[in-house]
Amino acid sequence: MYRNFSIAFLFCLWLVTGTPGALALGEQSSTIERLEIKVQAITADTAGANVLYQLANALIQRDERGDYTKAEDYAMQLLKLSRQINYHEGRAYAHKVLGLVRMRHPDQRFALNSHRKAEEILRTVKDKGRLAMNHNNTGIAHYRDGDYEKAMEFYLLALALYEDLGRRNKVANLYYYIGRIYDKQENPEQALVNYINALKIRQAHNDLQGVATSLKAIALLYQNKGEYQEAIRNYQELLEVRRNMGDEVGVAATYNNIGRAYVELKDYDAAIQFFEASLEMAVEMNLLKEQAQTLGNLGAVFEYLNLYPKAEEYHFNSLNIKVQLEDFKGMANSYYNIGIVNIRQAKFDQGTAYLKKAAKLEKQYNYINNLCDTYQTLAELYKQLEQYEDAYYYQGEYSHLRDSIIAADKSAKLLSMQNRFEIQKKNRDYEYLQAEKYVQEAQLAKEKGYRIAWFLGGAFVVVLLLVGISYARQRIELRRLRNRLQGQKY
Repeated sequence: MYRNFSIAFLFCLWLVTGTPGALALGEQSSTIERLEIKVQAITADTAGANVLYQLANALIQRDERGDYTKAEDYAMQLLKLSRQINYHEGRAYAHKVLGLVRMRHPDQRFALNSHRKAEEILRTVKDKGRLAMNHNNTGIAHYRDGDYEKAMEFYLLALALYEDLGRRNKVANLYYYIGRIYDKQENPEQALVNYINALKIRQAHNDLQGVATSLKAIALLYQNKGEYQEAIRNYQELLEVRRNMGDEVGVAATYNNIGRAYVELKDYDAAIQFFEASLEMAVEMNLLKEQAQTLGNLGAVFEYLNLYPKAEEYHFNSLNIKVQLEDFKGMANSYYNIGIVNIRQAKFDQGTAYLKKAAKLEKQYNYINNLCDTYQTLAELYKQLEQYEDAYYYQGEYSHLRDSIIAADKSAKLLSMQNRFEIQKKNRDYEYLQAEKYVQEAQLAKEKGYRIAWFLGGAFVVVLLLVGISYARQRIELRRLRNRLQGQKY
């Protein structure tokens, strides 16, 4: 059993916000500063509302973190102003920003509610581009909520709209997102089809960042399938792309991933070569977290080679950096690994001491799954050492913790199912209310038509009566005139 064999250094998820690419940091800051000055003198009209939207949207994209508190504040101002001036698009933009802000909350119901409101307005104003973007963001919210079927539904809706609009970069993103769903559902064949579709479009548009993202996903998929040579081939392609981008952090991460694939192939010499290349770059760039991870990976390789003193040295070097970073989970993993290396050298007292250090940190910071593993290892160790009282104690701790993990997992699944049921119920209620609204509107229109028809029919009858009366009066007057003329004649 070995811990802390990292597959990658860093994974980032960027939300699709409907803007034409991420702004450079300096450009972001100047845009926000300009809009913050402009927003102080806005007027209560659509132009003022659009300034609020641009500012809220720019704040979400600030750096890689976003300024969500200020973005939410400006979105609420936008919503209020748009209601005041009856600006439907402005209300939709406000709900879109609020949806993105609320997607940061663990409970995605708040985000989904905002996305649903935006969708209702965007359908009315027939804005296909922003409707597609809203479908995309709704899909992301469902994905985060673990409702992959709903996420797929909205991704496909967005995909169809972006295909119609000819937005190939957005189509590529959707293929990638759909691939992730199939990956989560353990359908690697369909995941691969969609990842490759995304890759081809991104290559055609020379989207190097997109190509890198796709190649990494494909390589990891092959690695998880146990097809390590194919994984290495894709990692090598990824390596070239990242070199062309000048992405040194990405190059170091890819070296690390290639090293991991070679470990699985038991080609330890090649693994060491790539881990050392990764470590050298991490040291040059002063990436402490990455140094700690790669040192731990090298420790694992030397452990597999039965070079225990060298493995212990690398694990201690990794531990020292983790202490510096106050990475308590990483420290616990290093204590565990050092403990295992000592046990393999028959240093049982030192080994158990480090395992107990790992358990202490895991218990203190509630790293339950790791603590369960550590208790199990201690129970098995004491059993082999024929220290049955200690073995019985840790076996009991392990069994109790394992049962609580299983129970918690079941509760979490039930809660997730309940949340999804509530969301689906709200969606059905919303759809029912929308249908009722349309029926009522149709009925009102029908009744209005009847009223207009009766009014027109009545008006026509009145006109006929007036014409008839006028005609009768004319005939009477004509008769009287004739009678007078006849009297004069005789």
